[in-house]
Amino acid sequence: DRVVMTDQEHPGGRAAYDLRRKRDGIQIFEVALGPLRNDPTRMVAAFRDAVTPDTKVLALPQVSSALGLCLPVQKIVAAARQRAPDVFVVVDGAQALGQIPVDVANLDCDAYFASAHKWLLGPKGTGVLFVGKRRERQVWTTIASRVWDFADDIGRRFTHVGTGNQSLHRGLDAALDFLERIGLPAIHARIKTLGDRLRAGLQKIDGVTILGSTHAELSAGITAFAVRGFRSEDAVRHLLTRDRILTRVVTGGIRQSLHVYNGLADVDRTLARVTAMASGRDAR
Repeated sequence: DRVVMTDQEHPGGRAAYDLRRKRDGIQIFEVALGPLRNDPTRMVAAFRDAVTPDTKVLALPQVSSALGLCLPVQKIVAAARQRAPDVFVVVDGAQALGQIPVDVANLDCDAYFASAHKWLLGPKGTGVLFVGKRRERQVWTTIASRVWDFADDIGRRFTHVGTGNQSLHRGLDAALDFLERIGLPAIHARIKTLGDRLRAGLQKIDGVTILGSTHAELSAGITAFAVRGFRSEDAVRHLLTRDRILTRVVTGGIRQSLHVYNGLADVDRTLARVTAMASGRDAR
């Protein structure tokens, strides 16, 4: 069996395929996203070329975790189905739900999963899984509980009999209510505005390299970049201790994520500190 995915899959989405490769010998083909990060046309073409008629699964993130690339999933899936009409398409939406508009019907995916503690601001330990009607009876739970073979409601097959943590569900309800009071379109627009402002400012700083995308279609609220003279760990520590700016280490640089609770002043504070770092005025 052949599986096509990206070279930037989160371990939570990739590990199961690695297990199957070691256990059953499946083939995994990776599409390298880095060289394509500013060219959506070439990105779609790369996936089209990677998918063969015998490809069983296409697994890809709607937004990549490390670099924050917003993949043109709808176009990628359409191109993939031209080569392999029955390919099972599964989309990782962990960094998408709450950050950008999501419509699983328009994506034409067979499955969509996401954790809810990121851009949805829900409790850790919560998440969502969508499986399309066309495929729902082909998907088996790997952890069997009492209703594992329930026929009348396929979704119940993935639930567990026993006492669950209802507080997590209530917390997720509260988070969704909060986001809906603001309005998801307004949230998406603000995130995009803040991300664009950060990237525009970073591009003007000598000694800063943007690792993610600057293309309007392929970028939103996550920006990955490197600062000259700073290792990733040192840059994260410096921003946190000097200005209480929280970032994350990624390969070759750092990542900053901007949400609805951030403002223009937060972006400008980041740009001012990074300018000082890149110029050498700030010691490591």
